[in-house]
Amino acid sequence: MSEHPPHEDRDGAAAPRSRLTIDVLTSVLGLVGTRAIGFVGGVFLARLLAPSDRGVFALAALASLGVGTAATGGAEYWVARETARGIAQSRVARMTGRRVVVASLAILASALLVAATNAVRVDHRALAAAAAWAIANVVSMLLLAQLGGRRELRRVAIAQILSSLAFATALLGLLILGRSDVWMVLSAASMSAVLLGMISYRPYSLSIARPEVMDLGNARAIGTPAMLGEVAGLFAGRASLLLIAALLS
Repeated sequence: MSEHPPHEDRDGAAAPRSRLTIDVLTSVLGLVGTRAIGFVGGVFLARLLAPSDRGVFALAALASLGVGTAATGGAEYWVARETARGIAQSRVARMTGRRVVVASLAILASALLVAATNAVRVDHRALAAAAAWAIANVVSMLLLAQLGGRRELRRVAIAQILSSLAFATALLGLLILGRSDVWMVLSAASMSAVLLGMISYRPYSLSIARPEVMDLGNARAIGTPAMLGEVAGLFAGRASLLLIAALLS
């Protein structure tokens, strides 16, 4: 009696394990590369900006990430899940496009409110750059979720590394030119996020057609709890850094 079927089963089981190993290594290498380049960029940033401007940049970074994450409503988790399940790409593209539009409008409304009320004393160019950064973060976040759902982790890692490298290079250029305007730094950050989205984009990734009602309810049920947890963790982490800085000052 032939023993080939068990051997084929073992080979079939080895293939997913090999793919999983490659995926894990790719993710780790991408994370290490991004963090290493980010550290270099942080050094450039510290040499470029005065302490008060670094505070403005930190506030803009927190606002762009926090508002952008809240504005998506956690849709990126639904996008990654449905993409991984093999749901029709047209449904995912419609949800992605809708969330980009809604989040962009929410971010622009927030920026206009801040400018109109003068709630934060910041240059309007810096405010505009921060709003652009938040919108670019939303787009890249949703597009990366699609890549993650398709397990294109190599492309995710490359996109993140190139985006970090572009930001660090821009900071180095500003340092060489002696330009320490915070709005220029925020503009560089927004352009790096745009690059991240461009690398992550696929022709079928976005659609402005309205998604089905079922898609909207399902996305809210999956994404909202995750979004609330992420935003709470983000602000808690920043608050702890501020407290540590206050205690050590």
